[in-house]
Amino acid sequence: MEKVDRCLVQGGWEKEDDDGPSYVKNGPGGAVYSLGLCVSLRESWVLFLPALGVAFPEVGNLYDQFFGSSSRRSDGGGSPSVASSLVEILGSKPSAPISHDRWMIWKGENFSPKVDLLCADIEFAETRFLAKFRNIDDVANFLEGMELDFSQNCHLALIQALQGRMGEAVVSLGDCVRKLEDSPLVAEQAWRFIDSFIEYFSVKRESVPFLGVG
Repeated sequence: MEKVDRCLVQGGWEKEDDDGPSYVKNGPGGAVYSLGLCVSLRESWVLFLPALGVAFPEVGNLYDQFFGSSSRRSDGGGSPSVASSLVEILGSKPSAPISHDRWMIWKGENFSPKVDLLCADIEFAETRFLAKFRNIDDVANFLEGMELDFSQNCHLALIQALQGRMGEAVVSLGDCVRKLEDSPLVAEQAWRFIDSFIEYFSVKRESVPFLGVG
């Protein structure tokens, strides 16, 4: 891990003080990039499963606040609005198919080439993926062009509200309500988010689609 740390720090990443190997980096326009390596250890090999995200404090901190999060990320950016595994990001790279064993190091293997490859792939992802999100407008455009899960819908609703697009934000909040049927295990926290959103932005409850199901 020392070589990985050294390589990433040289690339401008700062290691976080937590239980897992994670890093943060300031991006343009107030963006906060996050990188988690998610190391899987076995007797004969070690495997890195990297994931990257982009947070904007004005969105991520409200998201955490509305969900009643008891802890805040040390980078101050809150929860990321966009996140993806490195495998998914590299899938757009014009090369052979990417698999997770790309960053697997076998016991006794010279680890330097794999670490160099990992760092190069992370740099590629930063310049070709993370750097696309210069502000919350870029995040909104990205989210509005894809099928969203519950959490992504919440982020989109927040961004639209902060942009002053309250009508669209209320529609996105209604999508959050509708998707609660598919996420019963998070229903209590989810309703806390919805109620907090309504109170914070002074939204009329009757204007939110599907709210009658709650």
